Amino acid sequence: MSESRSRSTRDPTRQYWVIAYITQYEHELGYEHHPIGMTFQYPPTDQVRANDALWASPAEWISPGFDDGPAPVDSRWYLDPPANDGTKVVLSDSDHYSPLFVDAIWAWKSLARGHNPILYDLGIVGGADPTQAALGGPPTSRSSLPGGHSATRCATPT
Repeated sequence: MSESRSRSTRDPTRQYWVIAYITQYEHELGYEHHPIGMTFQYPPTDQVRANDALWASPAEWISPGFDDGPAPVDSRWYLDPPANDGTKVVLSDSDHYSPLFVDAIWAWKSLARGHNPILYDLGIVGGADPTQAALGGPPTSRSSLPGGHSATRCATPT
């Protein structure tokens, strides 16, 4: 899987070129095709049309952002995610519209509406595991996973 993204330009032309180039390169060399994605361009020229370039792109998967206001507060992508029409695989990244306020309800709404939710993991700040709180439990340390295993160790079943 490859991603084409650019936060330094508001023109998607370069991203479209990268996607086309990778696709052509893989084809010419006989490589298996890998899904190529494109992510939300920030800051957009026109907030209401912020995701149009994604939907119009040649990318197989996209990761949209907030498109209903000047800041990601109470974004529809957080409160009431639109249904996916099936034209693209949608990776719904909470960082793109509600980086600090995601919960299990958002994840279920996103999943039920045809998206693939991705949690912007703030656990790297302070060591807490935000998924536990989002699932209704208390935040726990990353070092106290079930079975006494740490996040950096791979357990082999016995």
